[in-house]
Amino acid sequence: MGLHEEIFLRADYEEFFRSLGLLNYDSFLTFKRGEEVSEVRDRIVFRFRPEAEGDAFFLKIYRQPGANRPLSQCLQMQSPKTLAKMEARNLNWLKERGFVAPKVLAWGGRMNGWSEVNSFLVTEEMVGFEPFDEWLERKKSELPGKEFQRIKRVMIDRCAEALADLHGQGFHHPFPYLRHFFVPVEPLTPSEPLPLTPSPPCGEGELPPPRVAGRGLGGGVPEIGGGVSEIRGGVPEIQVGIIDVDSAKISKTVSPRDRTRGLAELFLSSFNSPLNQTDRLRFFRTYCGGRVDRDLASRVLKRFRQKLRRHPNRYAWVKEAVSRIPYPSALKDSISD
Repeated sequence: MGLHEEIFLRADYEEFFRSLGLLNYDSFLTFKRGEEVSEVRDRIVFRFRPEAEGDAFFLKIYRQPGANRPLSQCLQMQSPKTLAKMEARNLNWLKERGFVAPKVLAWGGRMNGWSEVNSFLVTEEMVGFEPFDEWLERKKSELPGKEFQRIKRVMIDRCAEALADLHGQGFHHPFPYLRHFFVPVEPLTPSEPLPLTPSPPCGEGELPPPRVAGRGLGGGVPEIGGGVSEIRGGVPEIQVGIIDVDSAKISKTVSPRDRTRGLAELFLSSFNSPLNQTDRLRFFRTYCGGRVDRDLASRVLKRFRQKLRRHPNRYAWVKEAVSRIPYPSALKDSISD
């Protein structure tokens, strides 16, 4: 099959990219005018703002994404695609269905046969939103205790509904860490009422039905700024965005196995945040539609224990956090040898 590449630029942004000197595939990989915001094993992300008062953008470059990806794509009956193309496709899927997600402006990928060499993705900044874990830390330091607890509960419910919305429409995000949920910077003021939207109940082993557009992650309602929309007589409805969906899978349904794995990843990430056990239970209950699915909860805890035991050094910080929790015993068992 040999070496080949593909590149996509939104037609209404071609002149913009040309003004930055981004004229071909390699120019995106060597672009140095941005601020590095994150770097992990196989990718690096830059944030750049071409004009002092203009919009900001993110350039994500995927490097050496792993030799096992072509095999996994074959096993899933998928044609080989780069991570950038996968993420662009998934973000566009979310946008087309009214979900809050970054707008894709450009992407490119270079393949050598079935193996990815590298790829890149350019998205628009989600103005007025920030990662949920950063939001929690900031609000905890800014607000009085009772006010923080009040707004924290609202945002927990919204993120739980967001994940249920995704799963209800067959969208599986394998790594729904808290930092991958983007919430409005200022979702509520002390004078605003709580946007209560009770979730429909689901029985044990059942997935909550998709919520009405505008609930949780979805769109479809008039926006009044910063991810807050107005419905039901002026009560604010908070929307939640999602990022880092390059490894997401879209199908008719999300399998129980995938739900378990995703919730276990979210549960694990929560230990690096101000969330407590009551908050985690609230998230799970809201995700399940108001009543805890005990079978699902048992499977999530089992998966959580397996991850800690398989990677004791990587998750030593999680074991330390769990050891400080007075309950429940099931969690204590997860850190015992």
